[in-house]
Amino acid sequence: MIEMITMKSKMQTLVISLLLVIGSFAALTGCLEDEEPETGLNVLGEEEKDEDLEGSSPKPGNKFYWIHIELENKGEDQNIDPDPEYFKIETEEGNEYKNPQEEGMPDTIEPGEAEHFWLVFEIPEDESPLRIRYKP
Repeated sequence: MIEMITMKSKMQTLVISLLLVIGSFAALTGCLEDEEPETGLNVLGEEEKDEDLEGSSPKPGNKFYWIHIELENKGEDQNIDPDPEYFKIETEEGNEYKNPQEEGMPDTIEPGEAEHFWLVFEIPEDESPLRIRYKP
């Protein structure tokens, strides 16, 4: 009987210690992670063109889709550092296209500020863009 109580106590102590370690690690991890500031993404204009930013033609069967956007930093204390890799468009046909060319994209957007710039995606001629996404 005494051995069972001792074993049960040791097991409870082990479980409590394990929970404390896991809880401390989770709290520490949460403190170390940088959360992205809230952003606003607005499409100001869009058009299809026969040339990209360098004056090149699209691959046969493709078109260039130009999107004029505004990216707003709605955060209060953290800058946004936009990158073309953070943008993609989804088409009505269910496909995604990434890594656009960019023109006028700033290196950083400060809290409370908004910047306008162009993104240029190459997509198939028979597809129609449905939405643009921004995810750092």
